[in-house]
Amino acid sequence: MINLPIGVAVIAVLALVMPSFETGRQPSIDYPGGLLLAGAVTATVFWAEEALGGGYGGVMVYLLPVIAIAAIVGFVLVEKRAVEPIVPLHILSNRTIALALVISVISGVATLGMLNYFALFLQTVTRLPPAYAGLLFLPSSVGSLVASIGTGYIVARTGRYKPFPVAAMALGILVMLAFATVHASTPIWVIGILMFFFSFSIGLQMQTLMVAVQSSAPHRDVGAATGTLTLARMIGASLGLAANGGILTAGLLRGQAGISAETLAAMPGTMSEMTPAAIATLPATAAQEVVEVFTTAFGSVFYFAAGLFAVGLICALFVENKKLEQHAAEPGPQVAVAE
Repeated sequence: MINLPIGVAVIAVLALVMPSFETGRQPSIDYPGGLLLAGAVTATVFWAEEALGGGYGGVMVYLLPVIAIAAIVGFVLVEKRAVEPIVPLHILSNRTIALALVISVISGVATLGMLNYFALFLQTVTRLPPAYAGLLFLPSSVGSLVASIGTGYIVARTGRYKPFPVAAMALGILVMLAFATVHASTPIWVIGILMFFFSFSIGLQMQTLMVAVQSSAPHRDVGAATGTLTLARMIGASLGLAANGGILTAGLLRGQAGISAETLAAMPGTMSEMTPAAIATLPATAAQEVVEVFTTAFGSVFYFAAGLFAVGLICALFVENKKLEQHAAEPGPQVAVAE
């Protein structure tokens, strides 16, 4: 509810202040492509949550992938015939663009799809109060800001963008492996450093991949390529929320099978229903046992993310090491801007 007034205010400002302009033509909106893409993403997200979480063994686990594949095939066929496709398929023949899209989906799963779980991780595993857990997101914000500004400046000076996605993926692996070792007695300053470098890895690759895509796409397709990259990130974030949540739930269910009968009797619900507030009401021994289960379950999530970053690193290594064309043509510092 807090965000609703802010959203209404933003819409009002856009309606009143944003200038209007005429393009001189009537755009052709690709409604069938949009519906098929939404169906494919929705089916995949539901499947990831149910299959990875182990909470549903019915026919939908097998039916949803079929629906997703059918929607993807239909989407490709529609895009080939659309006057103004959502995703111009010919841009995928460009290696840099194709790899940037794959990296963006992977990064969306491992970063944007992970952020929402950090608050729960900090409050359950480290037993931090909500206020302290919230403060630990400040280093995260600083890390992303510093990396984004720094990479923008360096790319503008050198015209080279490949090193930054490579460094981002490599750093992501190290950070996720380090998070997998965090436990209740880990010093807060260590967690703060990890939060900083987690978002630092995000800042290293988000805008540089955008620059890579915009500089690699034909001029007429720059807008479509930019939108496709943003779409890839959002798809990754949606998949990440489902996949990470499913892995966490599966880990909690496995851990519940190994806890003592005394702790089970003291718990107000199943392990997947435990909240930081519920854990705080448990006896000390039971609370410690529950926290250990959460620690192990979150470890699985972090190892999964580290594996994704490893795949992203391999993809980043195959991105062409090219200079920005305008930078190569005009000596001196250039400004690398990604909208």
